[in-house]
Amino acid sequence: MKILGISSHYHDAAAALVIDGMPVAAVQEERLSRRKNDAAFPLAAIEYCLEQHGLEPDDLDAVVFYERPMLKFDRILTCALRAFPKSWRSFPHAMKNSLGEKLWVRGIISSHLEVDRRKILFTEHHRSHAAAAFLTAPVRDAAILTADGVGEWAALTVGHGTRRPDKTAITLLREIRFPHSLGMLYSTFTAYLGFQVNEGEYKVMGLASYGRPTMADAVRKIVELGVDGLVLPPPLCDDMEAMEVLWNAQIPALSFASADPRSYSSSVSIDDFEGARSLARHLLTLGHREIAFVRGDPLHSTARAREEGFRAAMAEAGVPPKDDLMANGDFTYRSGLSVGRELLERKARARPTAVFASNDDMAAAILAVAHGLGIRVPGELSVAGFDDTPIASTVWPQLTTIHQPLAQMASTAVEILFEMARQRRTGERVETHHRRCDFSLQVRGSTARLDA
Repeated sequence: MKILGISSHYHDAAAALVIDGMPVAAVQEERLSRRKNDAAFPLAAIEYCLEQHGLEPDDLDAVVFYERPMLKFDRILTCALRAFPKSWRSFPHAMKNSLGEKLWVRGIISSHLEVDRRKILFTEHHRSHAAAAFLTAPVRDAAILTADGVGEWAALTVGHGTRRPDKTAITLLREIRFPHSLGMLYSTFTAYLGFQVNEGEYKVMGLASYGRPTMADAVRKIVELGVDGLVLPPPLCDDMEAMEVLWNAQIPALSFASADPRSYSSSVSIDDFEGARSLARHLLTLGHREIAFVRGDPLHSTARAREEGFRAAMAEAGVPPKDDLMANGDFTYRSGLSVGRELLERKARARPTAVFASNDDMAAAILAVAHGLGIRVPGELSVAGFDDTPIASTVWPQLTTIHQPLAQMASTAVEILFEMARQRRTGERVETHHRRCDFSLQVRGSTARLDA
């Protein structure tokens, strides 16, 4: 029996081929597309697996998707309705995400592979984890433990696997269900340390062995005593599932630096839209019209608001942004290097005269690319960022950027959470608060007039 397994539309899409109960080929799509954490339908990975054994899609007995999209949609919808009316702002976003490609997987697989729809099957998320562990292990019998953020409903499962000449079986016996999740706890610490959720957990894992457990006692106290409130920095402040976990646990939460705060949680932020519009206006005032814009991670509300602010300023000036000058980054220095080469390794007439990056890390990377190509900043190119993080004042020339008053924002966040925690302890109605702090345009040496 020949079975093709597929995962996609979340993160790290992949394909695997199992013949007569033995895995014979497997590869992540990113290995072939060269796009980190590529989540697209893994057509290249599928072709690779089939080519390794000279198979065509018609030769397959079954194509199995790694989870049950309808059951996952059931969880998302149930959690949204349980929290209603306080979930009214997050509800459209959740439905938009769920009613896209993720829910119509059978049709997508059928159209790509041209296989009989009756051959397309679905298995549980955690059963897929269990199979990946057991089928690749050199054992006949094993106890199996799986743990991650959340699958359909399960966040942790316990079961066993048996392998015999005539049959291979995996049985899941017990499960812990969302919102109780060790994986989400781990991702919370990943975000706290500044790494990207669903990508940087391995860094936390690797670094842990080199550190000293100075915070272990504090973490134990949090687990034992519970928490009175939680500050959620990006990207957790835009993670609806994380917010729902805290809402269901009745733990006061505060979104820090989110451009789209939930109505049922407090928030402290700046006006990212106006900040971006202010910086774009500055570049326009300097005479620039060929202005490139580097987007941030589209999953972050701040990235969307900053792009909207940039587009608004360009529209006011009657200068519609050019498609070839709108570049996709993800807030990382690495993505800034890639985008910088894409924008600047052009003939001089095709290059932008100014680049507005959605954060300082990407702007600093673009500055480095410009230096490497011998492009004078700001003589031939102006570069601007956003946030005013330490890198903005340590590169040369120093970056023009939008200053976020992070110290003031943090102090305000703590004051709000203290008050919410007090109200919770005394049985009062917990009030939510939304505070906007003032941003400021920091003009430095990386921008100048076009004719300077």
